[in-house]
Amino acid sequence: MFTDKTAVLLAGGPSLDEILPWVIEHRDNLVVVAVSRISRRLQQLNFHPDIIVTVDPHSCSFDVSKHMLRLHEHAVLVNAFHATPLLLGQWAGPSVYLDNRYPWNTDANGKTIKGVGPTVSNSAINLIVALGCKQIILAGLDLCFSAEGFSHAQGSDERKAGAFLAYADQTVETNSGNTAETDNAFFTAIKSIETQAKSAKDQGCQLINPSPNAARMQNVDFVSLDDITINTLAISAIETIRSALPKEDSSTRLVSYQQAYKEFDTAEYTFNKIKQLAKQALEHNDGLF
Repeated sequence: MFTDKTAVLLAGGPSLDEILPWVIEHRDNLVVVAVSRISRRLQQLNFHPDIIVTVDPHSCSFDVSKHMLRLHEHAVLVNAFHATPLLLGQWAGPSVYLDNRYPWNTDANGKTIKGVGPTVSNSAINLIVALGCKQIILAGLDLCFSAEGFSHAQGSDERKAGAFLAYADQTVETNSGNTAETDNAFFTAIKSIETQAKSAKDQGCQLINPSPNAARMQNVDFVSLDDITINTLAISAIETIRSALPKEDSSTRLVSYQQAYKEFDTAEYTFNKIKQLAKQALEHNDGLF
């Protein structure tokens, strides 16, 4: 869809504040993907991403991401199938999902993009690679604490809470060669992104982190913003994305509901059969003694 084009992934780390001015300057030629938790910050700047990604199943995700609901006219939501319904149920714009529609093997699942953890950024990277972009600029994907001890960018609840002063689980080297503290979740995400970056490179997609204060990761190149070259988008990214979405109306929704009914009916029959066989097995087991 976006062959030879550049995407930027907006995550919640401290370097987001440093890179956002560059993103705003080159907005018209970028595919902008944002994690849901930074929606409040983007709204403060009146900046609209093309895609918002959310995966967290916990109710607290609503508290930190609810500002995304005001962006429904400007963006497409991409959610993991297990994302909190508190967000999904109130999203008024177009949306698509990651992973399977049904938690069992069926042709009705179709071919979908896999969401991977442990963070929403991991899933977003998988999505962007699947869109065919040739390079991904990582903005705010620090995965470590800043020199001042902050884990997130301005506008976040974590930033308002103040610097992180407790014992850190891990230390990492940054792109500038310094040492920074991080926690186990971020450290695990680093290892996962390194694997994703290697896979992306094999598919002709380069991952770039322009922040000197972000954790250094294998297969992720440290390139200054001034040295990044981006190709022109003839049509805005959001227009291209929306034109690729399937038509949705009452007839297509009816077909979808009928398919779902068929799947659930089959699953109910299967579960009842399992229940019957398990009951028989227990009876035979009792008969042995």
